[in-house]
Amino acid sequence: MRGPERNRGRGCSNAGVLVVDESGRDERRRRFEREIPSLERTLSRAFAARFGLDVGAEVTAEVVGFAWEHWERIVTMDNPSGYLYRVGQSAARRHVRWQRRRVDLPAEPRWDDAPVLQAMSSTRWRV
Repeated sequence: MRGPERNRGRGCSNAGVLVVDESGRDERRRRFEREIPSLERTLSRAFAARFGLDVGAEVTAEVVGFAWEHWERIVTMDNPSGYLYRVGQSAARRHVRWQRRRVDLPAEPRWDDAPVLQAMSSTRWRV
């Protein structure tokens, strides 16, 4: 016998069949939907302040997804918002890692800086 025919008949088992227990799924969803809005609001503000609006919104979405996947563990923590903030910081690295930070410095001293620079150069520093 070949193909599907060999699995029919006697000696058939349920090996390899995934059985999903959905009894606690509705309670998990209700608890998540009840508690995540306040966490999401807090984290969204923190990420927007730290990384800007675009990256902040993206990171918040990633963190909410992570929270849903790991909710059983997160809900038992003493400080779930702090943990999720750290998860968001790690997620934000992908967005900001390759952005170069530009610092504009004056090429030459300005006229109003001349007395300060002159005083600094004439002062002897003692250690």
